[in-house]
Amino acid sequence: MAPPLVSVIVCTHNQAVLLEQCLQSLVAQTLSPDQYEVVVVDNNSTDHTQTIVGRFICRYPHIKVVAEQRIGVSHARNTGVACSQADYVAFIDDDAQALPDWVKKIVAAFRQTQPTPAVVGGQTFPHYVQSPPGWFLDGYETITRGSTKRFLNSRWDCYGICGMNMAFNKRLILRFGGFPTDFGHVGKKVRLGEETSLVLRLYENDLPIWYDPTIRVKHLVPISKMTMRYRLRRSYQGGIAISRIEGTTIFSRKTWAAITSRLTKLLDAVWPGRKDSRAGWNIPCQPVEKPHQKNMRQKAVANAIFIAGKAGRYRGMRLW
Repeated sequence: MAPPLVSVIVCTHNQAVLLEQCLQSLVAQTLSPDQYEVVVVDNNSTDHTQTIVGRFICRYPHIKVVAEQRIGVSHARNTGVACSQADYVAFIDDDAQALPDWVKKIVAAFRQTQPTPAVVGGQTFPHYVQSPPGWFLDGYETITRGSTKRFLNSRWDCYGICGMNMAFNKRLILRFGGFPTDFGHVGKKVRLGEETSLVLRLYENDLPIWYDPTIRVKHLVPISKMTMRYRLRRSYQGGIAISRIEGTTIFSRKTWAAITSRLTKLLDAVWPGRKDSRAGWNIPCQPVEKPHQKNMRQKAVANAIFIAGKAGRYRGMRLW
């Protein structure tokens, strides 16, 4: 039998109920089942994950399960890659659901795009279990680099390649050492940056990174991720990851240029008339929105989340 065109890797840790929904979306793909495989990596789960996966394996021969006892998403992904059969490997999280043409479009991206991509990424949109609070923005759980297919041509663009919706040339993952195990979630502990670190290594070696907005997944947003505490913690950890990946230092020119720029924008936001006043202090009175208005709450929370991310950036910096 010919090997599959692509291996879809799903890493899971104690998410049996959500995993079932994810697998259901993967067996409903428009691509023929003999052209892709699904590799479930059980990352030391203690719930009924094995029972759920067993039911699918009985019905769908292109699904298999492997175990990884070392807890951590990077360990699990690396194990999935090692156990895959295809030349291309795609990743989706256990709390995400792929659109029916997801696998087919990933295969097409690798086969039809020139030069052949090293990495393929797409868009991720939120799927809510209940209506989010008024301050919550869809953008907190939306990952996109626009509506146009293109090669990503900047480091910042590469941060838009999301772990729950990405695919790689397997040979290049192995060549560059796989996902770094000092990044990424470990059980319930929020750590970020494992996929970005790998993608940037490929980008720095002039390997093409392809973005296709039609490659889409829905990401479940539970109630626990719609709390201020979670959003601040995630932003903080994201800031730490960025500093570690970029190797920025507290006393670098780049750091202080960024601080100055942000302070200027912040001053412009709270003092909108300052540039228009020749005297500098004779600022015209601006109408102020009422505190109870929804957009004011959204702005306040967005600023708090932004500040948490910056705090994480400084926490993750080296001195020199």
